[in-house]
Amino acid sequence: MLQGRRVRLEPLRLHDAARLWPAAQATDWRWMSRPVDGPADLAAWIDARLDAACAGTALPFVQVRVEDGEAVGCTALQGIDARHRRAAVGNTWLAPTARRTGVNLEAKLLLLRQAFGPLGLERVEFRTDAENEASRRSLEALGATEEGTLRRHVRYPDGRRGDTVVYSVLREEWGGVEDRIEARLEARLGARPD
Repeated sequence: MLQGRRVRLEPLRLHDAARLWPAAQATDWRWMSRPVDGPADLAAWIDARLDAACAGTALPFVQVRVEDGEAVGCTALQGIDARHRRAAVGNTWLAPTARRTGVNLEAKLLLLRQAFGPLGLERVEFRTDAENEASRRSLEALGATEEGTLRRHVRYPDGRRGDTVVYSVLREEWGGVEDRIEARLEARLGARPD
């Protein structure tokens, strides 16, 4: 478990499907390669994340809002490659009620601390659809560096093709990025809650 002021990242478990279903129902899944249209889809989505965890290539988490204990979404370190000391932050989705509250920003801070701390990674990347402007603005504000676009990289369930924009944070950039995230959290969250 990774604990923050506004979010707690709890290891994802199959039984989390029931408590995540309200958040999943309210989530816009158009940027995900696997839609969630019902509880069975959510259970299958979770099962796929757990398979990656068992293979040692992912650390998937439930995002739990600290103030009320509500499960508001998921996020993960994925594509973990110990040999090359890299991973990606991904499979992130969040209920609309938790957006622009600092929950997802703090979740990224916790994941990056885990990546550059205990895991000893050299590189963490983020991928988003080129048309997902909100995600791109968020990654740029985070301090991640845009590296390029993978053209026609994703085929979505509705048949459309998407370009993927790749961003990254390197170990030598991490101190500045961490300071930037903390400053943004302070500006957004204000004083520490009781």
